[in-house]
Amino acid sequence: VINASNAPVPNVSVKASAIMMPMIAGEARTDDKGEFILKDLKVAQYDVTVDGDQGKGGQKNVAPGSRITIRLAPPTLVSGQVVDRDGQAVADCPVKLKSQAEEKEFDMGAFQRSLMGMGGNNKTDEFGHFEFKNVDAGDYTIKAKSPALGFAETTVFTVVEGRDQTGHHLKLKGGVGVSGKVEDSAGTAISGVKVTLSLSEGNSMMDQMSKMMPAMFQKNDAATTTDAEGRFALTNIEPGIHVFSASHSGYAPVRDQGFEVPQNGLANYCVVFSGGGTVEGIVVHDGETKSGAMIQLMGGPEMKMATSDHEGKFSLSNI
Repeated sequence: VINASNAPVPNVSVKASAIMMPMIAGEARTDDKGEFILKDLKVAQYDVTVDGDQGKGGQKNVAPGSRITIRLAPPTLVSGQVVDRDGQAVADCPVKLKSQAEEKEFDMGAFQRSLMGMGGNNKTDEFGHFEFKNVDAGDYTIKAKSPALGFAETTVFTVVEGRDQTGHHLKLKGGVGVSGKVEDSAGTAISGVKVTLSLSEGNSMMDQMSKMMPAMFQKNDAATTTDAEGRFALTNIEPGIHVFSASHSGYAPVRDQGFEVPQNGLANYCVVFSGGGTVEGIVVHDGETKSGAMIQLMGGPEMKMATSDHEGKFSLSNI
């Protein structure tokens, strides 16, 4: 690893990540000569990256056994401040640096980083300040969102390699309300329904991949549960296209990836649940039933999972 002046960079972390398989990875640190060895690599190709105080760099599609030189681009800083509607600094506010290139086309690496809470996410300090280090050249926006105070987003700006972008000012504004009722096909109110909203990624493939993830990996901008009368209310919602989800253990889930929240909010939205269908089967391996096998059903509003029993049988309901 060398810096922008071609001098070796010692004691910097070098990471290898397998494309499509983020859990298969390797890591090493450079020695005094800037050299490193990534060991025990299991797959055919890796993306190798370096992100340190002297800059950022990497190479894609590197095969095990290769010898490469990574030249770091000069470090580039993007920074600014988040304030509320009265101009007061907002501490501990989530801030995201959004690449316009990733907005336009699906990027598996960006999707993986999003799932792991990485990829341009940050929080403001006690004075409302934030900064992103080692930003690649390109077009970006910065978005801040506080669950209690609202949201703000900059216009698109261009980052040039080695030239810091400072002084971005984001003033939060409050969101709108979304409310409604959940009932069954007979018009009976359903309590205990989990209702969520998440702002669309603006990329159909990204939204589709997110839909297929287990619930623990799905990120929501707002969530609530219906009351005894089947009613729900979500507040401080950003207008725009969202992914709306409603789920209950006794019914088939409902999901709308093109749910539009208008500038003045939405009231009296009605969700109608149905009992859904069932998929049943048996797992057989080499002519014998197989217990403990994991079954996944993908498609529809969400991914369903089950495990085969001692007779190899499985059942997926409310589909």
